[in-house]
Amino acid sequence: MDIDAPPAAVWRVLLDFPRYHEWSSFLVDIAGMAEPGTRLRITVQLSPDGSRYVFTPTVLQVTRPFALRWLGRLWLPGLFDGEQGFLLEPLGGGRTRLRHGGEFNGFLALLLWRRITAVTAAGFLAFNQSLKRRVESLHGPPP
Repeated sequence: MDIDAPPAAVWRVLLDFPRYHEWSSFLVDIAGMAEPGTRLRITVQLSPDGSRYVFTPTVLQVTRPFALRWLGRLWLPGLFDGEQGFLLEPLGGGRTRLRHGGEFNGFLALLLWRRITAVTAAGFLAFNQSLKRRVESLHGPPP
């Protein structure tokens, strides 16, 4: 998804965890610091009915202002592991290409694959659209 703002502007919104509740309907709350090796407390709203899931992933990568990745696990490694990442690529004209994806591995991921991919894809798309609107409303049009 392309955003009409430079990577630094997208990064500021992406890392402003305390304000997620103002604009994101998927990742509705993130507590913690975006530093490699630290744990975040993330609340995800999985569906419009309001059901939520809280997980505590470990931050794997922070490359300012271009990349953020974390890894969450359910109970034990290999049971259900989910990695999520954001990559901000500078485009000409003060614009940014957002690449946001996730990968799920483990025994439970195989069993729940169809349900996970549909819910996650819809959530990622909603988040990306909301992030784009938020950044562009705060930053204004590119010069």
